[in-house]
Amino acid sequence: QDGSGSPDMLLGVRETNDGAQFAESCEPGPYHFVAGELDEQCDLFHFWSVHPGGANFAMADGSVRWFAYTADEVMPALATRNGREVVQWPN
Repeated sequence: QDGSGSPDMLLGVRETNDGAQFAESCEPGPYHFVAGELDEQCDLFHFWSVHPGGANFAMADGSVRWFAYTADEVMPALATRNGREVVQWPN
């Protein structure tokens, strides 16, 4: 967001808007895993998909998992490697 081009392509689970000029009208955040729209500039601050109801995510073990937007609560645990959070997959 600082215009350097470096971390501009990284996206965190609870991303914030640090006042980037291209997103002055966007809320400061933090942003959550919710539905977005292609023509909404502020949606660049959170994970979302053009699929209805959720998104696919590539996991570290090489699998791909579907997450409904209701999974927003567990997203921070899934995005850390040192938190030691245990996530149970539904059967």
